[in-house]
Amino acid sequence: MIHLLRVIFAFLLIYVGWGSLAHDPQAPEESSVFFQWLSSLLFGSHAYEDKLLHFFAYGALGVSGALARLPVLGSTWILFAGLAAYGTGLEGLQALGGVRSGDWLDIVANIAGGACGVFGIWVLSVLAEMIFNRAKRLPS
Repeated sequence: MIHLLRVIFAFLLIYVGWGSLAHDPQAPEESSVFFQWLSSLLFGSHAYEDKLLHFFAYGALGVSGALARLPVLGSTWILFAGLAAYGTGLEGLQALGGVRSGDWLDIVANIAGGACGVFGIWVLSVLAEMIFNRAKRLPS
C-alpha cells in the first residue's frame, strides 16, 4: 500500500509541475467549473477559482506525501518545507516568462494547501494513536 501511495505522490508532483509550467491558462478546463462554483459560494465571485485550485492541488500533495511516509524526508516539517519550496519554485519559474506568470497569492495558496494536507494527516495520525493506546488500556 505504501508503494502505491508513493507512486500517487510522484504522479501528483509531476502533474502539478506540468500543469503549472506547460498548461495554457486560457484553455478551458472541466475541473474549473467546480472551482468556479466553490469560489462563488465562498467569496461571491469567480475571481479566486485559481487560488482554490492551487490550494486543493497542494493539499492533495500534502495528504499523499504524508500518507506515503517518504523515507527520504522522514519528517512532517521537511515534507511541508519541500512542498512550500516546490510551489514557490514553480511560481518563480512562471514569473520568468512564457505563457504563465507568477503570482504571490498562488504561493500563499500552495503553502496553505500543503500545510492543511500534511498537518491534517499528522493530526489525524496523532489522534488515531491516542485512541488506539486508550483502547489497549481498556479491560477486556
